[in-house]
This record gives sequence, structure tokens and C-alpha cells, in this order.
Amino acid sequence: MILGLLAVGILWGTTVPLMRDGGLASEGACKASALEPKELPPHSPGKKPAGGLVASVLCLVRLLIQWRVLVPYLLNQCGSFCYYFLLGEYDLSITAPLANTLAFFFTFLTEAIMNKALPSAQEILGCTLILFGFAICVSG
Repeated sequence: MILGLLAVGILWGTTVPLMRDGGLASEGACKASALEPKELPPHSPGKKPAGGLVASVLCLVRLLIQWRVLVPYLLNQCGSFCYYFLLGEYDLSITAPLANTLAFFFTFLTEAIMNKALPSAQEILGCTLILFGFAICVSG
């Protein structure tokens, strides 16, 4: 159970910052491809401009074919698969909070590494308390 929870926590926690970073890197492509307000066809008040849905879908497709988004997304989905397996095998009241706790912890670590910033004393205390709570739940 602990290895499964660690796998879910690592897969979820490390991929969320990577997906966000990849999405921000490719955000310019979506903005550049979107219709500018002056280019929108005339429409009556209360109606959505034509092409809004199409532009949104194209932006989503462009985002998902970027490797910086796609690879972390697929790894994140592997974590979700492991999570649902764990939910079927172990007690829900323990599995769900522990998986999310570890995901939070690994997200914190990944963001600290990506930002090349040392965590503050409060952040270290918070992570220590998270790990202490995890240890209590697993040992009991």
C-alpha cells in the first residue's frame, strides 16, 4: 500500500507543476491563434461570437500536442490509474487523504526545485507535519 501511495503521490505531485509550466510555455500559441475582438463577425447582443468554440477546441488540441504538456499529462493519468486501483483494494478513508497528502508534498518539492528557491521555515514545518501525519496514519 505504501509503495502504491508513494507512486501516486510522486506521479501526481511532480506532473502538476510540469503541466502548468508546459501550459504557460505554449500559452502564446493559443493567444496568437485566437480571433481578436476586432476580427470577430458582427453578432447580436447576448449571442456568443462565431468561432469561439472552434477556437477553444483548436487551442486545446495545440496544447495537448505539446510534449511539455502531453508527457506530464500521460504520467499524471498513470497516477490516477494507480489511485483507482488503490481505492479498490484498500480503505477509502485512509487511501484518499494519504494519496492527496503525498501529492501535495511532492508538488511542493517539485515547485521548490523548479523555482530554485529554498523553502521558508514555515514551509518546512508544514511539510514535516504532513509527513508526520502520514507516518501516524500508516503505522496505525
